[in-house]
Amino acid sequence: MENQKLQNFLTKVVMLLMLSIAGNAAFAQRISASGGTYTIDSTGTNTGSNFINFTSAITDLNSVGTITGNIVFNVVAGQTFTENTPAITNSGSATATVVFQKSGVGNNPVIYPIGSGGSTDFGISIKGADYITFNGIDIDSKGNTAVEFGYLIVNSSSTNGAWFNTITNCTILLGSIRLRPKRCVHVPV
Repeated sequence: MENQKLQNFLTKVVMLLMLSIAGNAAFAQRISASGGTYTIDSTGTNTGSNFINFTSAITDLNSVGTITGNIVFNVVAGQTFTENTPAITNSGSATATVVFQKSGVGNNPVIYPIGSGGSTDFGISIKGADYITFNGIDIDSKGNTAVEFGYLIVNSSSTNGAWFNTITNCTILLGSIRLRPKRCVHVPV
């Protein structure tokens, strides 16, 4: 009887350990600081080199540490992403850039930011990060007046600006209301 209880207990411990290891693997860092090519495809799974939205890709990018090689995110053409993305805070460099680009034939991928009612809601924000490029990624607030900025590029401090960033080949559509000015790309001086 005691052996059976011990065996049941050990079986449960082993199962819990296996679940813990599997759970940690699901949240493991997927972007390599030394560079690589990744996809953002909402129809795929959020594993390996694919991210299902910009939020998961940016969160991983921000936690990768010092970037030493080019990082490219190929975003599937024609897809839409309804989300409030976190700000990009991790920098590239002249020899290790970060690029988010449309991939494939069709319409540009579109981010539909939700907004929060604050005064600095955005589709994409680059906060103190350098050498970030967005090529062919549209922002559309779908008339939502809670979103003030398409692309918001700001310093993270008085000594850490956001340098050498590029926004190209995109359409930015923002709702309007007279009391809250809207800016497609905003870079305060």
